[in-house]
This record gives sequence, structure tokens and C-alpha cells, in this order.
Amino acid sequence: MKQQQTGIFNFGDFIENLFSAILSIGENLGKVFTSEYIGVFWKTEGYFSILLLFFALVGFVKLMPRSEYTDIEHGSSDWATGEQYEVLDRKKGILLAENHYLPVDKRGNTNVLVVGRIWFW
Repeated sequence: MKQQQTGIFNFGDFIENLFSAILSIGENLGKVFTSEYIGVFWKTEGYFSILLLFFALVGFVKLMPRSEYTDIEHGSSDWATGEQYEVLDRKKGILLAENHYLPVDKRGNTNVLVVGRIWFW
């Protein structure tokens, strides 16, 4: 059905053409594998596969750990070794992390840098 192009969108014609295209999907799909279109089909399939592999590669690179500290729990002192006990106390003082306290009665340098963020919800 050939109609004159007026530049105005006609919703009725759109729905009619849409349903006729949906009902003839089998014959339209069959046209893809004819000798006229098979070259274009495989060329497009190749480009799409290359694009999909590129996005998969980018995803795998982003999933790789960035450093050895990636999965360490924030707020714990599990990364520290024995030098922490030269300044910290296990029993009493100002709480820094689980089972690690800054003593208030210690002489000398008790400067400790505490890095973290405030949770307020």
C-alpha cells in the first residue's frame, strides 16, 4: 500500500504496518539467508561479535583486583603486624578498631593516623 508522504505521523498507518510486519516475520527472517543478503548478514554478525568481545574484555579488566588491599575489610587492623603494639594496647584506651585501643596513659609519641569515613545513616 503506497501512500503519499506528507511529513505528518499517522499512528493508524504505523500500527497497521507494524502488525503486518509482525505477522510476516517468518518470511522476512527467511530473506536474511538468501544469496542477496547473506554476505551483509555475516559481515554485520562479525562486527557485532567483535564489539561484544571488546565489551567483555573491558568487563574482565575492570573486575581484576587493583591492589593487594582490595578485599581487606575497612576499619580493621588485620593488615598491621607487630609494630602496632609498640603504640597500641589490646585492653583499654580510645577504641581505634576491634580489639585495638590507643592508650591514654602512655608516655612518648602516641600519634596515630586514623583513616576512614563517617557513616551517618
